[in-house]
Amino acid sequence: MSIDINVYANEISDDLIPTILAELNKFEMVCELHPEFSFATHGGFLPIRFRITSNTFESLANKDLVSGFELHVYDNDWDIDDCYSDEDREKLQAYRKVVNFNFTGASDSFELRFASLMSAIIANLTHGAITDEECNVLYDGAVIMETARNLVVDDSDLTEGELEYHEFEGWH
Repeated sequence: MSIDINVYANEISDDLIPTILAELNKFEMVCELHPEFSFATHGGFLPIRFRITSNTFESLANKDLVSGFELHVYDNDWDIDDCYSDEDREKLQAYRKVVNFNFTGASDSFELRFASLMSAIIANLTHGAITDEECNVLYDGAVIMETARNLVVDDSDLTEGELEYHEFEGWH
């Protein structure tokens, strides 16, 4: 099963990358995007190297891990789904860019965390909107970030035995 999150924004540029990483690092992680990543040219899987700094999971202590998701940036010429209200469709169509986050959730325990956090951070930084597959739309940056924080709290319910992760072996 594949899940999509869309961020609607007027501008998306590489100038945001240091701030995105700083915001991700507030969630008890040290993160690094692939060194060749650029919003202007990227289309496909975006690997994220990270290290958990909390002591929640002893098995992850001092390990460099990798996770990620599919990320694509499009001009906003999408047909907005009929599941949205007329008001939401009108608002969403006014944005110039759409950043699409797609993940399967089957690869590792951190995909949802990174797709949710990064999409929320971008929506917040760009004063954009975020939509999900259930046709929910959020416009308020504080609400968007609180929703993402709640997801991180929810994924901390995992036990050591339930964790699925990949150790970082280098950028490919």
